[in-house]
Amino acid sequence: MPYTTPKTWASGDVLTAADLNTYVRDNVAFNANPPKCRVFNSAAISAANAVDVLVTLDSERFDTDTMHSTTTNPERITFTTAGTYLVGASLAWSDNAAGSRVIYIRRNGVNRIVQQSTTGTGVANNPIAASTLFYFAANDYVELFAFQNSGSVLTIAALTENSPEFWAVRVSA
Repeated sequence: MPYTTPKTWASGDVLTAADLNTYVRDNVAFNANPPKCRVFNSAAISAANAVDVLVTLDSERFDTDTMHSTTTNPERITFTTAGTYLVGASLAWSDNAAGSRVIYIRRNGVNRIVQQSTTGTGVANNPIAASTLFYFAANDYVELFAFQNSGSVLTIAALTENSPEFWAVRVSA
């Protein structure tokens, strides 16, 4: 059930069971289980040196608002319900101490809305994460990108419940 903008009541209006169901019960239920998804890739991903890698996501932990497809545009989370969302991602790199690692989220194929970077550590499964609050209209979408410039091909590790992961949850209208 979708969220319904509450009605403005006037003096003399009659409160009906239908009004209570639409404006109170249904909205409480919607806000108790807001649109959200968390998706991931079940396999390691090869990341060439100095190339932006669009991370595909072949599996879903949950998706309450048909925000992700594992077959059509599996790299995207698409917002079917407008609102302010917390979006974020995490991934872990193979060990290599050279260069930097970057993770960023792009909106509608153009604008980076959040980015995080770190230097290579030489430690296996070196994690990096980024998140932000952002308002999305219905049909806006986000994509997850990774970048590294170690001088060689690195692997984005497939780690249970950790890498690569991508999520969104609606926090307000």
